Amino acid sequence: MLATAARVADAFKVRFTPHVVTARQAGRAIGEEALDRPSEVITLGAQRTRRTAHLSFARTTRFLLDHPPLRAP
Repeated sequence: MLATAARVADAFKVRFTPHVVTARQAGRAIGEEALDRPSEVITLGAQRTRRTAHLSFARTTRFLLDHPPLRAP
């Protein structure tokens, strides 16, 4: 999955810095990482090989849409 993300970033001529974090709540961890780093875009990807992976992805996406990691100017 990281290799695919690197190819997409390269196609758009943007810098790609992979960072893997282990957390109990993926959405919250992704949002915190985006705030801690100079992030402009969050890109999510998932493999739909198992039903549980699909449900986990949907929950993470929903959390990030409901709680966007934005800082007020």
